[in-house]
Amino acid sequence: MKRITFLIFIAIITFAVILWVKRPDIIGNFWLWVVGLAGPVIAFFKRIIYEIDQRNIFKKAIKTPGPDTRTGNTA
Repeated sequence: MKRITFLIFIAIITFAVILWVKRPDIIGNFWLWVVGLAGPVIAFFKRIIYEIDQRNIFKKAIKTPGPDTRTGNTA
């Protein structure tokens, strides 16, 4: 498994170097893509975490104190 990961890493580096030599304008635009997609990706993962947190069935219900019915006080 380590070997295939290493080979994929070398292939990506080789591809990036060839792309940089042949079309350097694409590499410059890559940073614009990364920055442009960072906001929606972060918002997507925050929403996923929020939805999972809302549907957590193992979370204990938070009890809020209600009116004291023993003494008649409602405050």
